[in-house]
Amino acid sequence: MTTCMPSVTEDQRVILSSVSWQQYDGLLSTLGDYPGLRLLYLQGNLEIFMPSPEHEMLKKVIARLLERYAEEVDIPLHGYGSTTFRLEAKAIGLEPDECYCVQELKDLPDFAIEVNLTSGGVDKLAIYSNPM
Repeated sequence: MTTCMPSVTEDQRVILSSVSWQQYDGLLSTLGDYPGLRLLYLQGNLEIFMPSPEHEMLKKVIARLLERYAEEVDIPLHGYGSTTFRLEAKAIGLEPDECYCVQELKDLPDFAIEVNLTSGGVDKLAIYSNPM
């Protein structure tokens, strides 16, 4: 008898509240190398997010179009991918789908690509509006 697992077609997420910075930091250390897993943290709220294949496909299409455009008009663009950015003093941390620096590499990217197929979860815009 063969058992087949259903394919995952939707983003999967778990949201936890009252998570300390130390717990978030520990999870980053423990789960940070898990492929495809993303952690978002906003002042005690933690979202553990596993993007769907559709999410990843859309992210990649947008990134490729942007990179091709930058190449065509000769804009130096440097990609960070989905690097983790965090700031303990403001209790914020995120991993964008893709992010870039224009002209030269910097500590923080100039802009990010975020694909949202479903509503809910930690408010990413609130994290981005808190300057790091």
